[in-house]
Amino acid sequence: MTQRRNAILREDSILLKRWTLDLANALIDEGCRRNKAFTLAHKARMVLGLLGLGVVTFEYEKKDGTIRHARGTLCKGICREFDTS
Repeated sequence: MTQRRNAILREDSILLKRWTLDLANALIDEGCRRNKAFTLAHKARMVLGLLGLGVVTFEYEKKDGTIRHARGTLCKGICREFDTS
């Protein structure tokens, strides 16, 4: 059982690294510097991981250069916990 679990974890790790590489390359194609592209791709991967665990407050730069502050989650059923309306 442990060998199977380790194999699954290795496969997940490989897929995450590949996703990060693909995102970084897409950012480079859009004109982003290589170092910045890999930094942003890594940060995006980390935020997505946190979004799967619960509510996350984050910010990002929009194409027009403005900073957008946001809160979100990928978890079903907890959206009402941070609803401020």
